[in-house]
Amino acid sequence: MSVEISSASAHCLLNVSSTVRKEMPPEEDVRRLKPEEIQYDGNVEKPYCCSECGKCFKQENHLKSHQRTHAVEKTFKCPYCGRIFNRQSNLQVHQRIHTGEKPYPCPECERSFIDKGTLKKHLRGHTGERPFDCTECGKTFKESDALKKHQYTHTGERFYFCSCCGRSFTRYSNLQLHQRTHTGEKPFVCSDCGKTFNQQTNLQVHQRIHTGEKPYLCSECGKSFCDSSHLKKHQLIHTGEKPYHCPLCEKSFNQLSNLQTHQRVHTGERPYYCSACGKSFRYSKSLKIHKCTKAEDDNDSVIMVIVPDYSENEDDAALNSSPLLHDPTEEEGQDQDVDP
Repeated sequence: MSVEISSASAHCLLNVSSTVRKEMPPEEDVRRLKPEEIQYDGNVEKPYCCSECGKCFKQENHLKSHQRTHAVEKTFKCPYCGRIFNRQSNLQVHQRIHTGEKPYPCPECERSFIDKGTLKKHLRGHTGERPFDCTECGKTFKESDALKKHQYTHTGERFYFCSCCGRSFTRYSNLQLHQRTHTGEKPFVCSDCGKTFNQQTNLQVHQRIHTGEKPYLCSECGKSFCDSSHLKKHQLIHTGEKPYHCPLCEKSFNQLSNLQTHQRVHTGERPYYCSACGKSFRYSKSLKIHKCTKAEDDNDSVIMVIVPDYSENEDDAALNSSPLLHDPTEEEGQDQDVDP
C-alpha cells in the first residue's frame, strides 16, 4: 500500500526535521581523560569532562546528557530577579529564595530548606558524616565543593583575578563575592527589617535575630548561639585558651577584637569622637559614658569613669558590666579617657 504525500506536507516534514536538527545538534566526540588528568569527587573517579564548562562526570552517558544543556535555549525567566533557567524545575527551586518557601524540614532540628540537596548536606552536620576525602592529605569534608576548594591548596591554582585590586581566587563565585567589597553591592535584603547584606549566609545568620533561633549549642554549659563563630569564641572560656598575643607586651587574649582594642594602649589611637565637643576616646564604651555624663557645679567632686580591662575579659558579657572599673591606661601612667 503506497501513501502519497502532498508537496505541502513534504515541505512541513522538511521544516520539522530542520528544526529538530537545530535544537539537537550532533553530539561532540567524548574523550576519556588520561589517568593524570582525571578529577575526583571524594573517592569517585570522574573521567569524562565537558569541553564547554569543564564539569566532569563518572559516566559517559551523563556527560552526553549534560552537553545538551549547552545547546538548549534557556526560556524560563524568574519574575523576581530576571535570572534565566533552562529547566522549569530549576526555576521553581530558585523562586523559593524570593518567596521564603522551605518545604524540606530537618528531622533533627527546626531548620528547613528549599531543596533536598541542601537538606542532605545539612544532615551531615548532625551525623558527623564526611564522605569526601582528599587523596593528597586524607582530610575529609562534608561537601564536595569544600573538597574541591581544598584541593586547590595543593595545586596552588588560581584562575580568577579581580580587575580592581588584582587579588586572585580559585573559584568564580568567590571572585564575585569579593567584588562586592569594591562595588558596595548588597543584594540580600532582610524581609523583617530591610537590612541588606553582600552574602546570603550573612542574611541567614541575621534573620536568627528575628526568629530567635540559636542552633549552635555549647556542649560544656548548654549555652546556645545563632552563629558558629560565636560558639567558637565562647568555647575559649572553658578551655582557657588565649591564642591572640600582643607583640609589644606579654598580654594574651581569647578574642582578636580584644587584642585590637588593647593595642590602642601602645599606639595611642583614639578612634571614637564626641560630635559635641570633639574629644576623642580609646573605647566606644568610654564615648557612650561621656555622652551620658551631665555637667555638675565646679565644686562637685569629679566623677572618675573607668573602662574595663580587656585583658581580663573572658566573655563578651563582661563588656556590659558596671562602667566604674579600673582603667588599664592608669597603670601605664596615661590620662583618663573620660572627664565629666
